[in-house]
Amino acid sequence: RTGKGQFIDMAQIEVAATLIGEVYLDYNINKRIKKPMGNRNPYSAPHGCYRCKGEDEWCAISVFTDDEWQRFCDVLGNPGWTKDPKFTDILGRLRNVDELDKQVEEWTVSRDAHEVMETLQGVGITAGVAQKAPYTIKDPQLKWRDAIIEIDHPVVGKKFYPGIPFKFSDMPLPQSTPAPLLGQHTDEICREFLKMSEEEIRRLKEEGVLESPSI
Repeated sequence: RTGKGQFIDMAQIEVAATLIGEVYLDYNINKRIKKPMGNRNPYSAPHGCYRCKGEDEWCAISVFTDDEWQRFCDVLGNPGWTKDPKFTDILGRLRNVDELDKQVEEWTVSRDAHEVMETLQGVGITAGVAQKAPYTIKDPQLKWRDAIIEIDHPVVGKKFYPGIPFKFSDMPLPQSTPAPLLGQHTDEICREFLKMSEEEIRRLKEEGVLESPSI
């Protein structure tokens, strides 16, 4: 309102603290100090990356609610261990998470990671393959969003590159082009932006001031 700017003093730790309020509350009320949990989650079980069929193949799975748990059990075929009372609600599953993780991995380890992901996603359960580079390039969602694009470079040929990570609702994005070669746009810049004549451009090239295109 004054038309004058102000100096803002803001500490990163104070900003981050607003995102972990439950950690401070737990300490103030229960005197518990938060410890690293790895892939686990205090509100979800099973929750983690589970080994799947093949070498170094994994699928992340997260089951939050008891309704999701029942759908998860249905996908597994409701084996006997899923009916154990200690797994029937989220509190029990969190208390017995070590045993739960072993049971879940017995199911995932004999199945393809993508099969596990697609099957669980099909019933509304959060699941995702741990993506390797070849999987990322072929990922249908990333391809649909042009997150990974193929560009033909005059020297190295066709290669995959990251696309523009954002989209506009009413404005098309510019087409991505390969990295320029040395001197590729020299003539264009001299003519269109510097308004130089062909004779000037030729002379400067002869004198070594300008570079001709590398190919």
